[in-house]
Amino acid sequence: MSRRTFLLAGLVPAGLAAATLAGRPVGLGVALTALALVGIAVRATPTRDAWRSFCWVAAAGLALMPALRTAGWVAALSLLAAVVLASLGAAGARNWRAVAAGAVGWLRNLVPGLVVLAAASLRAAGERRLGRLGPAARGAALAALLLAIFVPLFVTADAAFAEIVDDAFAWDLSVDRTADRVAIFILVAGLAGALALTAATPATAASGPRTPLLGRTEWRIALSVLDALFAAFVVLQLAALFGGDEHVLRTAGLTYAEYAREGFAQLMAVAALTLAVIALARRDDRVLRVLLGLLCALTLVVLASALKRLGLYEEAFGFTRLRLLAHGGILWLAGLFVLVLAAGAARSATWLPRATVALSALLGLAFGLSNPDARIAEHNIARYERTGEIDLHHLAHLSPDAAPALARLPAPLAQRALGPTRAELRRSDGLAGTSVGRARARTALRR
Repeated sequence: MSRRTFLLAGLVPAGLAAATLAGRPVGLGVALTALALVGIAVRATPTRDAWRSFCWVAAAGLALMPALRTAGWVAALSLLAAVVLASLGAAGARNWRAVAAGAVGWLRNLVPGLVVLAAASLRAAGERRLGRLGPAARGAALAALLLAIFVPLFVTADAAFAEIVDDAFAWDLSVDRTADRVAIFILVAGLAGALALTAATPATAASGPRTPLLGRTEWRIALSVLDALFAAFVVLQLAALFGGDEHVLRTAGLTYAEYAREGFAQLMAVAALTLAVIALARRDDRVLRVLLGLLCALTLVVLASALKRLGLYEEAFGFTRLRLLAHGGILWLAGLFVLVLAAGAARSATWLPRATVALSALLGLAFGLSNPDARIAEHNIARYERTGEIDLHHLAHLSPDAAPALARLPAPLAQRALGPTRAELRRSDGLAGTSVGRARARTALRR
């Protein structure tokens, strides 16, 4: 990427973001800024292939999530995943070491990218190269200058025009937003520089042959014992999950809900640690591969138990964002174990790093598109219809994404649950804050 392109790609999105996003709700402006960053990664990468294209398309899909969903936590997770995927596409990683390096390349290069961008800007200014930026850049700069002069004059001259401008753009030109604008500019410019640097220094490190920490005999003993432990636990789980409330009360002295609450987080940790064991273990003979395959299969049953426990807990105490994230985490871990089993059956794992990234990207897109806050509201409303129990305090703190579902509650309950959403939606979003979720919420509240 030339210096001119680098400057335009870094400074223009940063300037637009600083001018339009400060003080505005998350929406179209954030999505377009994220898309611009993905475009910078594409433009800065000298080579193209199917893997890079997949990463960039998935990153673009995640970048658009703030224009669809109003939930801040969903937008934040989607934007983080979009930046990571854009970085992986720029790096073109093929093995585990390179995938890890590419995934954090944007973070490692954040400060260096900002420094390089600042140095390039100062060098260009010192060499008086504005005339070399081309007609389009000079025209954009002149247009921005003229707008900065004339728009405030028209706004202060006519109240109707001012209202139109405010409704269209909702720009907050107050002095107290200066710090926000500076922070946004630095963040976006730094991310642009970081992605460009990641593309310039691709993560191509080879994994190389590993030196086994232990011999085959040691791993056979360890994995056999671990498989026996998992098998014993699975047998107990089958009895507990299908034996019902009476069995749990008799053996554990707990109600079914209390029994479920005790363990789903620990079982997720067990699955994550099992992945670490599989990554470290030798697999260079048939016995070890069979033991590892058995361990994967047993871990899938453990994850099924964790999912069942989580479902029971939600039935007893309701649905929350953290519990929905736990659902996604369990399904993601289960998908990883299926991939590991497939790699073992195929006797080849060269495709596994990229398959893991692809699975994670697709699940992330599916999670955002599933409208998490709306799902939480729908599940809690269904639980209310069965049990008569509802946590209005929690529902009132959901984003406007949940408004269409909450509007179906009986009028007194809906009024209380939708109070904060009504207050939030009274303010104009402006073009930068436009969101499908807020538009749907306003439609639901007008019914």
